[in-house]
Amino acid sequence: MDNIGNGNQAREMADGPAFLRSLFEHASDGIVQVARDGRLHWANAALCDLMGCAGRDLIGKPFKTLLSPQDHEHSGRLMDVIQGKHRGTAVEERLLDCEKNSRWVRVSALNVNGSLSSPYHTAIVHDITERKLAEENFGSLIRGVPLPIALVGDTHQIILANSHFEKFFGYGHGEMNEHRIKTVLP
Repeated sequence: MDNIGNGNQAREMADGPAFLRSLFEHASDGIVQVARDGRLHWANAALCDLMGCAGRDLIGKPFKTLLSPQDHEHSGRLMDVIQGKHRGTAVEERLLDCEKNSRWVRVSALNVNGSLSSPYHTAIVHDITERKLAEENFGSLIRGVPLPIALVGDTHQIILANSHFEKFFGYGHGEMNEHRIKTVLP
């Protein structure tokens, strides 16, 4: 792996065989490796695109400096999740992109080599901005409607569904979020 987002030189991903590196490079979600000291060691193109900057602008930065000022008090929890201290736990935080715009993301650890002793921690950074904005703007309205209703995004994914919609299609609370609408409609 020679390049990172926007064709800029960066450090090689430390952990994982070549096929994993290839998967990470081409993933639609952001993939990041964070060194034990909390600094970004490697990031894929999707994360660079999400953050609106080149890899060289991210590599070497402490990951917690990307947090929105409103979420700085949660930086310890975020680093615990990235380091795999809370297996199966994801954390939702706001990151500031290179233009200082706030982006909601869900960050979860990815155990690449089966060991917590690795010098780098790998995490998935999934953009949930659209869902968070929908919840903020339409959440109470959609939840309050006594009929099945869902808000669907431009990519045909369910951003927000009320409990009546979830029950109608046999899903539990929050299970419909990010499913494509064609999952439930012919």
